[in-house]
Amino acid sequence: MQLLTCAEYDRYHGYNQELVDRFVAMGFSVPTVVAAFEYVGIDKMDGQDYELEEAYMGDITARLFNEP
Repeated sequence: MQLLTCAEYDRYHGYNQELVDRFVAMGFSVPTVVAAFEYVGIDKMDGQDYELEEAYMGDITARLFNEP
């Protein structure tokens, strides 16, 4: 894992880049993914990468696709 610059850290709002980029790889922008994480209440875990629980994955995906 590479260290983030201050600008990148701000862009990811403290979330782990690899965690966010899993959703970016699906075609969503970093700001959109970060906004979905914040809406759902995903823990930043001090910037560590971790496996999201299935329920959170569903909530994030629904938010990204603008589903109710």
